[in-house]
Amino acid sequence: MFTRTLTIALLAAAPVMAGGMAHADSFMAVRHYPPHESARTTDMVLTAPLQQQNFKDLRVYHDPGRVKVMGDHDYELVTLVYDSSTGRLIGASERSDWKELADNS
Repeated sequence: MFTRTLTIALLAAAPVMAGGMAHADSFMAVRHYPPHESARTTDMVLTAPLQQQNFKDLRVYHDPGRVKVMGDHDYELVTLVYDSSTGRLIGASERSDWKELADNS
C-alpha cells in the first residue's frame, strides 16, 4: 500500500502507582495516505492498522481540509488529524495532550 506508518507515543496523565511516574503508551498510525482516494477507501486505510491494535469505536470525520480519526485505545480517547489535500498526519492527541507533528515527510 502507499501508506507509511508512524509510532506515536502519547503520555497519559495517570501516574503509575509504584513509582509515581507517568505512563507512556504508543501505537502505530498511518502517517501519510493517498489523498485522492474515495472517502470509503481513506476510512479503511486509516482505521485498519488501528483496529489491529485493538482500538474500539473508531470514527472518521471528513471536514473541509481535514480528516479526523477518533477511537478508544486502552480506555483513552485518541484523535488523529490529517490534512486532506496532502494526506499527511498533522496532529495527534490523547485527551488534552495535543502533539503537533511538524516534521512529517
